[in-house]
Amino acid sequence: MLRAQPAAAQEVTNGGTLSVGSSAVLSIGTDGLRNAVGATLTNAGTLVVAGPLTNAGTLDLGTAASALEVRGDLTNTGTVVPGTGTVAFSGPANQLLTAGGARFCQVVVNKPTAGANTLHLADDLTVTKALTLANGLVNTQHAGRVHTLRLPNGATLGGEATGRYVLGALEITRDAVRGATVDFGHGAVLDPTSNNLGTVVVTRMAGLRTADLSYGQSPNSTDSQGIDRTWTVAPTTQPSAAVQLTLRWLPDDDDHGIASFAQARVWEQAAAGQPWAGRGPVANPSTRSSTIRPTVLNRFTVGNAGASLPGTLQAADFVVYPTHVPAGQAASYRYTGPAEAGTLEILTVLGQTMRRVALDGRPTGTVPLTDLATGVYLLRYSGPAGRFTTRCVVE
Repeated sequence: MLRAQPAAAQEVTNGGTLSVGSSAVLSIGTDGLRNAVGATLTNAGTLVVAGPLTNAGTLDLGTAASALEVRGDLTNTGTVVPGTGTVAFSGPANQLLTAGGARFCQVVVNKPTAGANTLHLADDLTVTKALTLANGLVNTQHAGRVHTLRLPNGATLGGEATGRYVLGALEITRDAVRGATVDFGHGAVLDPTSNNLGTVVVTRMAGLRTADLSYGQSPNSTDSQGIDRTWTVAPTTQPSAAVQLTLRWLPDDDDHGIASFAQARVWEQAAAGQPWAGRGPVANPSTRSSTIRPTVLNRFTVGNAGASLPGTLQAADFVVYPTHVPAGQAASYRYTGPAEAGTLEILTVLGQTMRRVALDGRPTGTVPLTDLATGVYLLRYSGPAGRFTTRCVVE
């Protein structure tokens, strides 16, 4: 049952059951459509809503042949059955999508107006088959929070180019990464070489102009910074031998004011807030593409080695994080010295050696604390760059 509200507000409300047949086209005006609590709206044809669409009931998006086009905001507080249909956002002004926990199968962004061409996400969104950017941007940051746009295994990203891409957090997952090179689609290409990495999740943060979130920055100077994109690579299993990682980016604003990449390199960070370290050779990525062969997969960006780069490491150091660890869990370490073998000792505050571990000079690794009693421990690393001591509390 469809009904219009009183003349002052001509929003169309479905209070019962509404089905759009496979050969039917239903157009709703600029005041929009509300699918009320308890109501069901099933679209097997073409449904065009020139204004906002609010779903508080059940919205069934139908088969692959069906299309829902929304030109205003889309707000879901009910249930969405994603089906295999397409949802297109094509409004002339910026639009806001509140998924409310719903998943969508296929999403198309095709917005006509320059300067008002962005689809904003009010919460996290999962697109299970395809996200296509025909025209316009998607921004996952809204009301001061950065949400995540997720493409699970098998879902694809199409159409990213200058002027149309995803700003904020874009997470893409690929299962069974081994043997063959995997192009994640958002600027990260991973060749596992001889490694079986299992499921790999790569989260790209882009276009937010926020230090240590979407770009790397030196702790000593705001003039030393990288491109406005970072990639966090999280495999199920870290590699036992070097992999090959290629990072690609668009010029747009993501160059972040870097006028020349004649002397550029990839930079790596163990976790947000940790120091950045140069990885791979200094090169000229004239095509905005840089390749390295890391042995640990963490967080990466690209910076200009000549003038604008993330923080180079002020001398060698050994850092353990977190400094307070729940009993039964391990901590992580960050080593910024020569890539040569060293030794990690775990001692009590009275100097009793509880454990001695040989390290191979990797920049990151695990501190084995899992079977230690609660208390304060000294962690001492000895290697070619000297001896470093820090503290950690097992709680």
